[in-house]
Amino acid sequence: MDCFPEQKGMNRNDVVIIAGDCGLIWAKDEKAKGRGGWRYEQSNLLWLEDKPFTLAFVDGNHENFERLCQFPVKAWNGGMVHEIRPNILHMMRGQVFSVSGKLIWTFGGASSHDIGSGILDPDTDPRWRQKVKRFKKNGIWDYRIRGSEWWPEESFRYMKPEEVAAQKKEAIKNLDKVEWKVDYAISHTMPSSIISLICEEDHDIDAHSDFLEEIHSRLDFRRWFGGHFHKDAQVTEKDIVLYEQIIRIG
Repeated sequence: MDCFPEQKGMNRNDVVIIAGDCGLIWAKDEKAKGRGGWRYEQSNLLWLEDKPFTLAFVDGNHENFERLCQFPVKAWNGGMVHEIRPNILHMMRGQVFSVSGKLIWTFGGASSHDIGSGILDPDTDPRWRQKVKRFKKNGIWDYRIRGSEWWPEESFRYMKPEEVAAQKKEAIKNLDKVEWKVDYAISHTMPSSIISLICEEDHDIDAHSDFLEEIHSRLDFRRWFGGHFHKDAQVTEKDIVLYEQIIRIG
């Protein structure tokens, strides 16, 4: 409340949007324990469900996509969402929403860059547990375990071509409906040209950011927000990355 006093006067018609890495849906299943376990997740969801506002988020690269996609798909404010709770919504990729009279185009996802030592797949690698022990013994932490810490749906870099094509088609179809003019675009990673202004290295530039670049170059918008880069910065007059900062739009 100290960091966000405005919520005291909010109601469910007020929408708080997170630009990815919401991290709410993380537990593998009901047996999962610890900080990323089932009880921890459900406790956080109950806490947020009790808030007066509606929480909406685009997906980042730290979501359990396998479970996220199991929630009911519903229409909300002109676009499609996964309904986690009545006031907790995942804004699906390529949708256009009308929120408080403003049009918002959403496209989550980003490639993880903290996986330099690889992705371990329990389904195909019988020695994955031994590798985890060796990594921990040597102080190596830039690895992930598929199905419990990492999912290929995080970005186009790892997705199946037909899935990528379907998401692109959905995004373009919805932008065609509004003649490629919105008030705001909200993604997790940013378009490639903006990433080049944010990062000295180009490891965040890939097929996912290149697609956002295609949209960025064609879209008529007021502001573009992204949340992948762990900093608060106005990169250009119209492109903003968020981390801790809360911006009121509208």
